[in-house]
Amino acid sequence: MCAPASPELATPPADAATPTDDEAARAAAKQSLHAKLGADWARVFGRNAQRKLGAVAKPPSSWHLNPPETYYPLLEATPFWQTPSHSSRVQEAVDLLERFHPVILAELQGLRESALNQYRQAAGTEGRELSVDGLTTLLHDKGDWRVHYLQLEGSDTAESCRLTPKTAKIVRSISRAAGHALFSVLDPGTHILPHCGPCNHKLRLHLGLVIPDGRCCIRVGDQERSWSEGKVLVMDDAFEHEVWNDTQAQRVVLIVDIWHPDFSNAEVTYLEETRAARRRRVDGREGAMGASDAPSGAIDAK
Repeated sequence: MCAPASPELATPPADAATPTDDEAARAAAKQSLHAKLGADWARVFGRNAQRKLGAVAKPPSSWHLNPPETYYPLLEATPFWQTPSHSSRVQEAVDLLERFHPVILAELQGLRESALNQYRQAAGTEGRELSVDGLTTLLHDKGDWRVHYLQLEGSDTAESCRLTPKTAKIVRSISRAAGHALFSVLDPGTHILPHCGPCNHKLRLHLGLVIPDGRCCIRVGDQERSWSEGKVLVMDDAFEHEVWNDTQAQRVVLIVDIWHPDFSNAEVTYLEETRAARRRRVDGREGAMGASDAPSGAIDAK
């Protein structure tokens, strides 16, 4: 897939002010990444520049409800991706999870209920129920939704991974995994409210582990699907979606995010390095806060 050419980086005038240490460090990091990516730089930087500057991508559909600047252009958008997939990048991840389904299921069955945490979002979502501590909001209005994280966008999940080491190893072995993986447990009667993921540059894989009979399904955009035990359902969570478990039993899936297959490996490198740099800046700011000022208890799953 072709991407727009990168805009030329302007040469500063001779009388330009001397850059600060931070500006110089950022420029050096960009130059280092430029050298590493070589010919792929135009595709990577061009797409990111287009996203940031004026030419933001239009939402791919009326089911994409986030601000336009959150979307990357030129990425295939469909609520569910068929399997076998026309994309080898997607199919490799699907095949790996399905092959190790018995191992993952056995480890799930050994996981204690006390290892699960209620799924919560940052507070401030209007009209949603607050969690018990008042710091976060719930994304479900009936039943209960609990999770066990294996990866969470760079957060420390070492303790969780020690409880499910084989599954954690399987997830780490997935090529182009995007740093977000969890067991997702819906109690009987649970309804997850309509919502959109924060971006369109990932796909979400659901491996069916415990799927009860009855109405237990997910709507993505205007399409509805259910899960099958041992099989992977591939969805694009940038579309509005909601979930029902209207049965008398728990529903459990393993969720793993992968980078969108339309991204080249060079673009994935760029996205991972910029995300890591952003995480370091956030950690640096939090480290500078006093212990009494630091927020606690919030889980930012998205």
